[in-house]
Amino acid sequence: MKKHILALLMVLALGAVPAFSNSLTIRIGSFFPDGKSDLWQIEFDQMSFKKSNYQATAFGIDYELFLNKNFSLVMGFDTYVKNKAGYYRDYVGYEFPEGVFAFPLDYEGDFDLTHAFDVSITPIQAGLKITPFGRQSSFIPYLAAGATVTLWSVSLFGDMIDFTDVWIYEDPDYGDVDIYGVYPVNTREGTKISVGAYFAGGFQYVVGNKITLQAEVKYFSGKGTLGEELMDFEPFDLSSLFISLGLNYWF
Repeated sequence: MKKHILALLMVLALGAVPAFSNSLTIRIGSFFPDGKSDLWQIEFDQMSFKKSNYQATAFGIDYELFLNKNFSLVMGFDTYVKNKAGYYRDYVGYEFPEGVFAFPLDYEGDFDLTHAFDVSITPIQAGLKITPFGRQSSFIPYLAAGATVTLWSVSLFGDMIDFTDVWIYEDPDYGDVDIYGVYPVNTREGTKISVGAYFAGGFQYVVGNKITLQAEVKYFSGKGTLGEELMDFEPFDLSSLFISLGLNYWF
């Protein structure tokens, strides 16, 4: 909720100074998190969902201030949210008086062990945009780069296998079998703030008076420090690729 309120306040603040702006862009596209830190990787290795399941539709807004025919200042934000539930691929659950335990897939299990892994990333950006050939033709290529302040959150909810909590199950057929304690998890890293950078490239194509279409590829770079409940994990990878189409209005 805090993330959406801050994003809305930014749009209202920018909209309050239209006399100082020269272009408004609204974008929609596909967001691809890199997912290279250990929490991402553990989820992809152990759970039924894959990295591709965390590709999602995202949208963004930019305000651009023209400085001259080749340079402009640009500020805006993009926002991504993905909620996904899955089950442990290699383990099933049994409940005993001592608690719930994860058994290998050699056993049928009484139930699947499941949890949800939810991620949101909203990079707020300010940077410099370069149009090397100016803006006079109908085809306008550009490059951009700058800094980001990213609002982000991570949450886990459901069953969590504790692989440090090892028990021995004496099976008459398989012998001693390692099983693991299962505990409920309800962890939410509330909206956090991290600083990073972005790089973008694309082109605009004039389709009408003061209106252009835009195609853009943008890469965000950054990491976020997880809180106390997930302190055993390395910094969370926020780096992502955003491929989008947009509509520009010049004024």
